[in-house]
Amino acid sequence: MTGRQRDPRRFGRQGVGVLGLANGRDPYLIPLSFGFDGDSRLYFTYLYDDESRKRELSDRAKATQFLVYEASSPVDWQSVQLMGRLGEVPSDEWDHVGSAFEKAWHPTLFEEGPYTTDVTLYEFEIESRSGVVRKPQQRSNGDSLESPRITVLGYCGRLER
Repeated sequence: MTGRQRDPRRFGRQGVGVLGLANGRDPYLIPLSFGFDGDSRLYFTYLYDDESRKRELSDRAKATQFLVYEASSPVDWQSVQLMGRLGEVPSDEWDHVGSAFEKAWHPTLFEEGPYTTDVTLYEFEIESRSGVVRKPQQRSNGDSLESPRITVLGYCGRLER
């Protein structure tokens, strides 16, 4: 397994994942597009109104999780679960994180405006990560074997560059 296969940075091109926030005893899961700084931070653009549950839970979250996955086929898939802290980015710092969104995927909602909601930017600082990779095993002639190989990846600490 190469470092590139294990590295969540390659999921930056995926551009969408699921943010998990605590909501009492039940999880609150939100599909979100994201920007990635290539190192240790994800960025999310929130569109919200005054009664936004997403913003309320994000603002009081002590720890959060984010799941990014890619599934090419039933025997060729991988996922990375990121654990970290979430915080609002002050509007005067938005220009500093703009490059993280250069290759980010966005739903057409961002271009459809005008907005009847507010917009803000959140930063997810990655503290640890883990993942699973399932790839078909290849015979020497290139044919796939019946049983795929599953590799469980466990990491702690910051992402390496």
